[in-house]
Amino acid sequence: MTPNQEDSTWLSYSEQAEKSANEYPSLMHASSLLVILAIYRAFSILDRDQTRELNVANLDPKQFNVLAVLHRVEEPITMRELSKMVAIKPTNLTGLVESLFEKGYISRQTNPEDRRSVLVTTSNEGEKFLNEFLPEHWKHLEGLMSGLSESERTRLVKLLRKLVVSIEDNSK
Repeated sequence: MTPNQEDSTWLSYSEQAEKSANEYPSLMHASSLLVILAIYRAFSILDRDQTRELNVANLDPKQFNVLAVLHRVEEPITMRELSKMVAIKPTNLTGLVESLFEKGYISRQTNPEDRRSVLVTTSNEGEKFLNEFLPEHWKHLEGLMSGLSESERTRLVKLLRKLVVSIEDNSK
């Protein structure tokens, strides 16, 4: 994408946000909608990219995120803990975990400390898949981030964390 193409996309968002803010000037500043539109666009593009990359492994981005989190945790965790870590409601997480279990990528066991809950972890097959897949995946992600300096990445993460807190505070 050339700078002019990028500018025209963002200008379009700016115009949309300004129009909405002008309709309700006492309720919203245009920058609020502009941020939301930019996040949705970035997420949509990232989701398409990740879907394409993970398609060869017959996984979708949410399944891969669950598997990668379990890999990083390196020990069995409860579904409740996993739900918090991946920011997915427990009812939606159940289907993802079931699909990964059916693929042989995770294992489940009854929690010995609370027989009502289940512990999940990556299986040997899941670890084997990740050991083969992750090196190229990390290179791919580094390429996606190549347009941002390390300090810009750090700043973006801080801003997104702040946004998450704001959203959670206002969603109660």
